[in-house]
Amino acid sequence: MRKHANSLPPAPMLTNPVVRKAIHEVRRHIIAHLQKHKCKPDRIVVELAREAKMSAKDSDKALFRNRLRNRIKNDIIEEFKLGDLKQNQQRASVERVVLAVQQGSICPLCGNQRVKTAITPLMGAKGEDCELAHIIPRGIGGPNGLNNMVLAHTKCNRDMGRRTPRDLWGENFETEMNRVERMYADVERVDRKHVDKASEAKLWGCYFDKRDDDSKVANFKKELRDIQGFSERDLTDTRYATRQVLAYLSDALFDGKGLPERGGERLIFTTDGRWTGDLRREWGLFNDSHKSKSKGLSESEERARREKKRGDHRHHALDAIVIALTSRQMQLKWDQRLKTADARGITAEQYDEFCRQNRINPPAPFKSADELQEKALHAVYEQPGGNQERPVSHRAVKRKIVGALHEETLFGPIAKSNGLYKGSKSVLMLTPNHLRQARRETEKEAIERLARRRQLMAEVSEKDARKWATSTVKSKGYKPKIVDPPPDKSGLVRDRALRDRLRVPARGQS
Repeated sequence: MRKHANSLPPAPMLTNPVVRKAIHEVRRHIIAHLQKHKCKPDRIVVELAREAKMSAKDSDKALFRNRLRNRIKNDIIEEFKLGDLKQNQQRASVERVVLAVQQGSICPLCGNQRVKTAITPLMGAKGEDCELAHIIPRGIGGPNGLNNMVLAHTKCNRDMGRRTPRDLWGENFETEMNRVERMYADVERVDRKHVDKASEAKLWGCYFDKRDDDSKVANFKKELRDIQGFSERDLTDTRYATRQVLAYLSDALFDGKGLPERGGERLIFTTDGRWTGDLRREWGLFNDSHKSKSKGLSESEERARREKKRGDHRHHALDAIVIALTSRQMQLKWDQRLKTADARGITAEQYDEFCRQNRINPPAPFKSADELQEKALHAVYEQPGGNQERPVSHRAVKRKIVGALHEETLFGPIAKSNGLYKGSKSVLMLTPNHLRQARRETEKEAIERLARRRQLMAEVSEKDARKWATSTVKSKGYKPKIVDPPPDKSGLVRDRALRDRLRVPARGQS
């Protein structure tokens, strides 16, 4: 910083290129700030992209799951003719249907014993005598996602109130818990290979998977001490990538401080996409300049307006505004609203309307969400000094990134090497080039190697070092060194013993 007032040191050489890329991108943005404002930022909030945490295989699974869920939602909307409902009512109906199927039409709170009526998907779609119920009450830290929800009889949900299942069932907890575990263990789902041919209940049952079932059972078993602090979605993250980014910022900007573990005032924070998405929706920051498309829309058109346009990179600018405004105070206000709703007996279906009536305003200098919307949309969408929109930076949404650095197993630099990188490859993809055997060092290579070492160790001139190396190589007692061939473009299996073992079946197949 002293040598280059408007620059930062380069990203450190790490073996994980994804992490190094993350540091590089953060560094690029900080340099832009330094060059424009001629000073260091007062505080930094970093959001770690979810893509950096996923392998290509996991990313494909997540994409398949999201598309399948959208297909299920549309199928339920069509089957039960929910298209005319408001967006929030429609979402609640879909959630009730998929929960009814997951539970096999059984109320998890009573097992259809207190109220004898089975909760069918049709009842769920209409919301007849059933309600969405939180396993861990929101008021004591329960999240608002479906893995913390069940579909219960209205009477059972009201009787449960703000209690956990453990408190509700008391001495009968173990017996009731065994019943719940059997209920989720009996869920039948279509194999992923045959899901394209599934329909109605068999298709809807695929909305959740075994991992979701297990997560829900774990919530049933939680005690109060397990939940303490659960609502505090802290701005901290211990993942490796985040630690490396934060450490770099601390060293580059704040003399090694700015983090709790390093002492001094905290100046660097982290957040995640959950908060960004929640607050962005709270403040109405959508891809719609001047709210020009917010009037007179159908429910389907309104849903489309609220969706991110992945091909339009201006949504990143809106996200950046929200990330900069994310703070512990915002989180505490969010959690306090949850607790207030729970104390007033607001049901899951009523919660969206409750939020609209009890908005959380953005922090200073903005006085309201409307003011933030106006200024944010003006900054992101308008050209300075005119009414024309800013040019759009975009790429095709379905464009696939290719190349070795984007494969499932990422390549990384080899420490103390000159431009060599390592990676993993399936044994089925190996060719003879990858299994080339070690060989004797050529005379020229030996002279070059020995001359370099002689020049370094004995501090002699290059000419004298080469003369000594040449005489050594040509002497009678000299034995050539066994060396690996160069990796070339194809690469080479690094472990020599493993290479020899792989060559045996390769020869047998030939």
